[in-house]
Amino acid sequence: MINFLIIFFGVLIRIYLISERDIFVDEVFYTEVALKNNIKDIIFINHWIKDHGILYYIFLKIFLFFTKRLDIIRFSNILLYILLSIFMIYAFNKIFKKKYLTTAFLFIYSFNHYFVYLNSWVSPFNLVSFFSIISILSLISILITNNLDKKFYIAYFLFIISTILAFYSDYSFFYLLSFYLLIFLISLIKIIKKKNLKKYYLILNSYLIILIFIIPGIFQFLNNFEKIIYLFSNIYYENNDFFNFFNHLLQIILLRKNNLSSFIIFSILIVLNILLNLEIKLKNKKNYYLLFCSNLILASLIGKIFLLFLLNKYFFSSMIERSFWPIYLFFILLMVLNSHILSESKIILNKILGRLLLIILLFGLFTKSNLHHIPSSIKEETPYKNFINNQKNTDVIILVDKLYYYYPITNYYYSDVFGNKMNKPNLFIIRNQYLEEVINEINSIFIFYPQRNNFAIVFLNYHLPNIDIFYSNLKNKFPDKNIKIYNLFSEEKNLFNIF
Repeated sequence: MINFLIIFFGVLIRIYLISERDIFVDEVFYTEVALKNNIKDIIFINHWIKDHGILYYIFLKIFLFFTKRLDIIRFSNILLYILLSIFMIYAFNKIFKKKYLTTAFLFIYSFNHYFVYLNSWVSPFNLVSFFSIISILSLISILITNNLDKKFYIAYFLFIISTILAFYSDYSFFYLLSFYLLIFLISLIKIIKKKNLKKYYLILNSYLIILIFIIPGIFQFLNNFEKIIYLFSNIYYENNDFFNFFNHLLQIILLRKNNLSSFIIFSILIVLNILLNLEIKLKNKKNYYLLFCSNLILASLIGKIFLLFLLNKYFFSSMIERSFWPIYLFFILLMVLNSHILSESKIILNKILGRLLLIILLFGLFTKSNLHHIPSSIKEETPYKNFINNQKNTDVIILVDKLYYYYPITNYYYSDVFGNKMNKPNLFIIRNQYLEEVINEINSIFIFYPQRNNFAIVFLNYHLPNIDIFYSNLKNKFPDKNIKIYNLFSEEKNLFNIF
């Protein structure tokens, strides 16, 4: 009963954010690709977004048959959340046979700020995380099951299908390579030692089947690799020192505090994991499997972090919080499993540490961020709605933007494609980086429309010094014009205080 109450309130919070959050730039990009391209072009990635898979655009096409409103399409994430939650309840009870573990994981997953905010966006990360969690839990179930019965083969085929679908949903699936590689090595070692040969041969066979099906997608990714690097060229994250990189990543994932507290907690977590492995008295078979899963997740998590660091240092900046779903997921799994194993330890100190670990995790769930910089934050917000609602009588809108934050205004709110019935003003986009030239372009637009009276100038991702002087000069030159200036610079906002 408590699990379904968690799902119910998880749905309510997601509905709240879906209705309250502004449209995000990437949501318009993804939806336009699905809307303007046929199935063939999507499958062969004959469009400009090369850094994601193909399946999510096909998924979006289904919903675009019914509506083109992004705030309604977002509700597809509610469906994914409910289905995934039900599967997690079933899988956790089957794998770990601990109702407490199931409830703890479901609660933290359902109310973790990252997954709540992710589910309020139209994003391929929702679909890839959906299939990947099914894949991960199915594979763990296969790994710890010795009886090759009907349930084993259901999990086996579910693992194969969900892994293939996860790969084609989004390339952030590659962050899971360390997890799958570790299980591949474990299977090889078991075969060499001639232990439970049939099961481990089946696991290797499943890897071969998956590889056959994803080879075309791997070649697609390699062919588009240079274009992917170009798409990431506007993202800057200069941190070549591993410790600072690692500490900043932990700050984002755990307590979101601008100090070493997250690093200290993670260090303690590793030490506790080592102590649990060294505890001679831990002979309970169920706890052995829990500890095995914990070790597997910890090793995979460290592998993911190293992969992320190497990508940032040698290829392109992939320090994008929106794509961190595997890291958040594995942190939640690791801390829930370890807190439970510690609480069942025969050493009193471990029992106390187990409770404290869960309290710290819950504190991190509800704490407010004071980080100075979260790259491509999951909470990134630009107040488009308020701006659009104030433009009913505006004749000319001038958008000043170094990047592409203007896109929801021009290509969603004032786009016939999305069926928004609004009086469309004259729209101008200024992409110039030099302030003097920007001011000259704005002046020329005012001169070009002598009969228009209501002007809105919008600065997106563009810092304008001495905005008061700029406004005064415009009013002196064009005293008969009604001029409004907006600064819609994109920044993190906490829409709901508990997050």
